[in-house]
Amino acid sequence: MFTPDMTPRMIGAKYPEERFPFEILLILGSDQGIELGDLEDYKHAAYSGYSRHFVASSIGGDPIEGEYIIYDVGDYVFIGMGSLVRVTGDNDWIPEGKFAFDLIVESVQFPP
Repeated sequence: MFTPDMTPRMIGAKYPEERFPFEILLILGSDQGIELGDLEDYKHAAYSGYSRHFVASSIGGDPIEGEYIIYDVGDYVFIGMGSLVRVTGDNDWIPEGKFAFDLIVESVQFPP
């Protein structure tokens, strides 16, 4: 269930699969609100789709920050999601978390 303080913007616009990362945030206990950033174009090798930044809260009220990417791979859809829970109050998503997430996602390869 969405509450008024959650601000989903265009969930599932191009990819109905976008509900998957959003549901993960709900499962993590983000009942304090979820804010989704604007869709950003994303390109990896020959594949293109989009990425989206998000900010939410954990069950304990700790801030969660991260990003997910979605793009087509032939008849399939690739979804990658990374986040950090900031229990110390420090913003470690940028640069450390985002840097690690980008390295992992960029290492993904698909057979021809």
